[in-house]
Amino acid sequence: MVRILFGLVLAVEVFAVFFNRVGGPLLSHIALTGITFLILCVCLIRRKEIQFKFSAAHAFYFIFLALFLISFLWSLAPSYGLNEILLFANAGILLALLPAISFSEKDINLFSVFLIALAVGTTLIGYFIYTGIAFPRFTATFVDLKETFRSTGNDYANFILLILPVAFWQALKRHNRITTVVLAVLAAAILMSGFLLSFSRAAWFSFIGIALIFAVLFFIKRGKNIDAVANPMSSRGRYNVDRSSPPTTVVILTKFAAVIILTTMFTGGLQAVRSQKFETISIVKKLLFQADEGAASASNRLEFWRGAVQIIKDKPLFGGGVRSFRYLFPKYQKTFGIIEDHPHNIFLKIGVENGLPVALFFMAFLIAVAVAIFKFWSRNPFHPVLFLSLGALGALAHNLLDFNFVASNFALFIVFIGISLSFVPALSLRVKRSNPKMPFVIFITLFAVSLALLALSAHEGYYNADFKRGRAALEQGNSDEAVKFLERARKLIFSRDLVTYLADAYKLQGDKSKWAVEHEAGILFVSICRFWGNDEFLFDSLSIKKAILSCMDDNVAELDSVALYNAENFARLGERILSGGFLVRQGMNAKVSEKLFSRALELDPKNNLKYYYGLLSAQKKQGEPVDKIFKQEVLDLLAEYKIVLSNNQKLTVLTENPAYAVKLYDFFGMKKESENLRQIWLKEMIKFSVKYGTTI
Repeated sequence: MVRILFGLVLAVEVFAVFFNRVGGPLLSHIALTGITFLILCVCLIRRKEIQFKFSAAHAFYFIFLALFLISFLWSLAPSYGLNEILLFANAGILLALLPAISFSEKDINLFSVFLIALAVGTTLIGYFIYTGIAFPRFTATFVDLKETFRSTGNDYANFILLILPVAFWQALKRHNRITTVVLAVLAAAILMSGFLLSFSRAAWFSFIGIALIFAVLFFIKRGKNIDAVANPMSSRGRYNVDRSSPPTTVVILTKFAAVIILTTMFTGGLQAVRSQKFETISIVKKLLFQADEGAASASNRLEFWRGAVQIIKDKPLFGGGVRSFRYLFPKYQKTFGIIEDHPHNIFLKIGVENGLPVALFFMAFLIAVAVAIFKFWSRNPFHPVLFLSLGALGALAHNLLDFNFVASNFALFIVFIGISLSFVPALSLRVKRSNPKMPFVIFITLFAVSLALLALSAHEGYYNADFKRGRAALEQGNSDEAVKFLERARKLIFSRDLVTYLADAYKLQGDKSKWAVEHEAGILFVSICRFWGNDEFLFDSLSIKKAILSCMDDNVAELDSVALYNAENFARLGERILSGGFLVRQGMNAKVSEKLFSRALELDPKNNLKYYYGLLSAQKKQGEPVDKIFKQEVLDLLAEYKIVLSNNQKLTVLTENPAYAVKLYDFFGMKKESENLRQIWLKEMIKFSVKYGTTI
């Protein structure tokens, strides 16, 4: 049964690792949901009696999960919150099930070998990607091959960080065959080379931290059981001390030196091959904050943390809801163009989005896990659980400086914790299949929840494929195909920004322009005002006009009451109104457009120059003079933006901002400044094209 369980867990890991980016994160959660469902089935079918183990850690996690799920009700981005709902819900089910399983040394050993093989496989594939495609960092299979300029090296580094302690355990412990020793050492070196080339400083520091922790534990316990580090357990779960061939410090150091030498060779070789085609990053310069971004990465994190703390102070109890940081942070932002989906710290992220109490319960869960494992370790030094725990600790430490708990990583993190807790004494709850008592009812409820999540995620995954095909067709200019697939994708329950893509697809269809404009207006209204109905396309022109006018009325608190924080949506509607068309013909004017751009700027003053240009254009259309104070504010922002563009932070050349920066200088009649910025823009575009082997 245990091997079946590990096989299922490994199946979801394979899916998530290889398809998390290309297939979409939601599809990874389909696999994750499916695995919990299958584990439940296995438990029900293969065992007449299940003995659940509940500890303080379980209690804290389930309280955290309940509060987390409730915060979904007031989320500013409910469509995007589905991923995290599935992530933490499935983790809860795994956390309940895994401690109920009895694991042996053989089970853990086999599982670790499978994980190492998976990690080595994805890393070797990454070798070819890194040397053949212009990704800036080593990302293995955590990539979207269509976006070579995007980097997910941190996600990959977090995944490897989980497995590295287990890999070193396999490499340094005693083996009966020389081939096994060679393979284990080789695997550790391959993983280390990919880990270094991920250029994730936070992951590097986390690894150094857990290595130091292990060193301290090793020296504390070295006298009690000298052989334990190399051969921790017998098949019966007791220490097997074979005095005939005890491992020596020399042997361990020799293996470690071999790993270091091979890692250096692999890393240097990959850098040399890549340098023939693409620019390479120096590991030393990266470590010393002398790479392209300099210290910008560190300073940006400080600003994220400062903003997150301020948001928590303003919304301490309930937060903004799941995935709301992106919409809340801009109002607290001081530096241009550093918007992010998360504050680069898991506790701050939970505090901002779900409330401080939820973050504290998650922290309490981790503390309870640490205390339980530490107590176990003190009695059982160098048990294999120690290496699983070190992997989980390293991944958690990494998430204190970033957020990389994608489906594969968080699932593995919870699996490691669940296995560790299976060895810890806890309250037991026996559930018999033949005994229809309340505990079994609870268990069946978990079963039903898992099944419901599976059905929901399968539905979303199926129509999400249509959504992706529709967007691809739209990018290729095929309006008929785009409309076809995007219309089918309207069955999505969590439709995200489908409406805006569908609006653009209808606009691209020239034979239905008038009807498309009306559709576009209706879609944009729904996107902005959240006017829910069975069919948003059935709004007639008068109802659209009336609803929008009510939203724009100062006496109606519609905008704030529905918690509209997406500045881009306001700007989209402002552009449509300003450019003419249906809404203007119904009596709307530039005054309303001005109000929409003002709202966008209020929500997001430091990320999009389009909002400033739109507001100035709306004022000009009304014959209003440019406010001197506002003009100076814009010029100061443009001066700041020049620096951002010159450093090409956050791939500035791919945004709309360069073009709008030029337009703003032209608007003010500052031709010299406009031309100067054009030259900076052109220079950075050329550098970008050379660096990533692509044409803009």
